[in-house]
Amino acid sequence: RDSSLALLERGTLYDVYCWIKDEAKQHSCYASGAGATCSTYPKPNYQSQVYVDSAFGGTPPANKTSPLGGKILHVRTPDTTPPQVIFIEAESTEETSITVTLQLDEPGTA
Repeated sequence: RDSSLALLERGTLYDVYCWIKDEAKQHSCYASGAGATCSTYPKPNYQSQVYVDSAFGGTPPANKTSPLGGKILHVRTPDTTPPQVIFIEAESTEETSITVTLQLDEPGTA
């Protein structure tokens, strides 16, 4: 984890692109006289950019054993912190009623 990187913002929509890369090694042997000659060389294994740019093809968070692509749009990070309620004012214009004005420290819905 790199602490200099910005953290994800809670309650924000992100587009997620899944891309894999595997640093595999391929072993190859062929007959040589009474024995064999073997060699090892890198065999990169990764997804193509076309796959990365193609839609996942399912409805997350459902599991899909054969995804059509690595792109999942509009993934929302959870907002697990409650908003702070700020008292603004209270006033009474009649003997039997009061109007209280409150404000949240983040966008909210009623």
